[in-house]
Order: sequence, then structure tokens, then C-alpha cells
Amino acid sequence: MEDHCCVPAGVGHPCMRSTSHTSLILSLIATNKPNPYLKVSERKKSFLLQRSIQSRHISSVPIDREMGILHFLAISFPILGHMNPLLQFSNVLSKYVCKITFLSSDENYYKLKSASGGHGKDTESHIKLVSLPDGVDPEDDRKDQAKVIATTINTMRSKLPKLIEDINALDSDNKISCIIVTKNMGWALEVGSELGIKGALFWPASATSLASFNSIHRILGLVGNAT
Repeated sequence: MEDHCCVPAGVGHPCMRSTSHTSLILSLIATNKPNPYLKVSERKKSFLLQRSIQSRHISSVPIDREMGILHFLAISFPILGHMNPLLQFSNVLSKYVCKITFLSSDENYYKLKSASGGHGKDTESHIKLVSLPDGVDPEDDRKDQAKVIATTINTMRSKLPKLIEDINALDSDNKISCIIVTKNMGWALEVGSELGIKGALFWPASATSLASFNSIHRILGLVGNAT
């Protein structure tokens, strides 16, 4: 997927308080130049991403004003360990001339709305909160997290194209420019790709944990061969 990039960041890590990662994503959306992170090997990509986390240099990313305000749709895996980091990162993005729409399930929407004082947006960064039904029946047991998450993802996937269409219709000058998702929500990038929208994967932990996660199949293969 040529228009997708991956951005790892740990909760509380200095990168959450800087703009290095923001610049990375903005460079993918706001310029017509290929993103260098998409043209290197996996080993070099991991090295470059870790260096970007450690960097304190704040780069200026040129924005093409003819394309309007950059509009990001943030979609998190429906658990707090993913929602909170993505919301923090959205706060950083909102400090640029950007429009942020944060999508969650109805259940999580009301939790976020309550946390922001009952408003439909985050009062600090003006993030617009929107929601989609999670598809869980009232009589179902919400304690069955695996079932709730699977139902939520399947329901949101079927309704996301219409939601994007409705959001873009409300502000045709500032249509959604990029979809940012956390791990396990890659299906949303596929939906965006079908609609011609660029995407980025936000990993809510460190680059090291991402590299380890992506190497599990290799480790299992080594263990299998050893036995």
C-alpha cells in the first residue's frame, strides 16, 4: 500500500509531546513527494522510525493550501490502551492547521463525551467526536470482550464508507485527507484506499515492541525447527 506509513509511539514518550511524528504524517499528506519511509527496507525503516522518535528537531512541513485544511479521521482499536494514545496524538495534530475527527463506537463515544465535560469535542484541542453503532445487542453480555470487539469491528466496517461520505458532504472544502488507525484496525485503511484516501498506522507502543510483534511468526518458525 504505497500511500500508507507506520508510526510507532509509546504512551508518555517524549514523541507524544513533540512534533516529529506529526511531521512524518503531514509529509505524507501535505506534499506530492514520495514519503521516504515507504522506499526503504524493513530494517532501515525500523531504524529511521526509532531515530525520528529520539529526534527533538521540529521540522516545518509545507502545506498545499489549495487542498484546504488537512482533515484526519482517527480510528482506534476499541480498548483504552489504544484509544488514549491515539487521542493524545490527535491532540498534537490539532495544534497544526488541521481538522481532526475521532471515530469510536457508540459505547466508547459516550465515555469520551463524558470525559470532555459533555461536549461533542475535546475542549483542549477541538477534536470532533463521532460514533458508529457497535452492533452489540442490549441483551448480549458486554463482559465477553472478544465477542464485543469482533462485533464492533464488523459493524463499523460496514458503516464506515457511508460515514465518510456524510462527513465529506458536510464540509466539501475540507474532505478527509487521511485515515489514522491503531493496530488491528487495518481494514479501515482498506476502506480508505478504495475511496482514494491515504492512511497511516499508529502503533501505541514503542518501535521495539512493533518490531517484536511483527517477528513473532519468525520466532515460532525457529522454535518449530528446533524441535
